[in-house]
Amino acid sequence: MTQNTSMKYLADALRLAMEERGLSETDLARETNLRALSIYSALSGREDCNVSTLLMLAERLGMELILVPRGAGVSIKPEGAGGAGTEKNTAG
Repeated sequence: MTQNTSMKYLADALRLAMEERGLSETDLARETNLRALSIYSALSGREDCNVSTLLMLAERLGMELILVPRGAGVSIKPEGAGGAGTEKNTAG
């Protein structure tokens, strides 16, 4: 997974959680004290953003960032994004 793909994946998961909770980017800015531009950048998936921004958004959205060793054989997908929850990778 490339950096651009990874950022898009994170952005999609955060945006899905935001929509499920009926929140707007303005709501998140107000509730997290983050600048609207920081939130837009994080949710666009097109550019890097600060890890602290991702952590704050994830916390407000009831999520957490988890790092796993590359090739561990587990793929975590956001619900509604082609799979629900954790899926075992069967490819060697």
